[in-house]
Amino acid sequence: MNAVFIVDSMLGNVSKWLRILGYETLFFKTPSDETLLKLSQESNRILLTSDKELFKKAKSMNINTIFINPNLSLKEKLIKVFKESNLQPQLNSTRCTVCGSELNKIEIKDLEELLFTSDFWVCNKCGKLYWRGSHWKNIMKMYNELCEKLST
Repeated sequence: MNAVFIVDSMLGNVSKWLRILGYETLFFKTPSDETLLKLSQESNRILLTSDKELFKKAKSMNINTIFINPNLSLKEKLIKVFKESNLQPQLNSTRCTVCGSELNKIEIKDLEELLFTSDFWVCNKCGKLYWRGSHWKNIMKMYNELCEKLST
């Protein structure tokens, strides 16, 4: 997975899901267009935006960018990103959904019995703790639906 993304403030849910699916993704709540363009250009990231003007500016600067219609469903937005970037969803739980940093697998014996799992990860930057709880069914459902749509 070499592709990395920078996502504008209108696509926070897309940013979260790209991180769940293992892709390095920068997200800022209130960035200026100039900041997004500069970061995209300097770091060679794919810019995802729902802002038509920002999209046009990025294209004129030869920045790899994808316009995401804000009226699409989350699943449709993700499908568009994967199709246009020639990527596939991956389930490898490697990114924090909050800050985007890498997760490290850890052992927490005291919680294994309580949460019925021995799979735990912690973000190496913000310290958020992750495990495969009941939410995992929703993640698997989205993953399977994305894979099915992308294979057709």
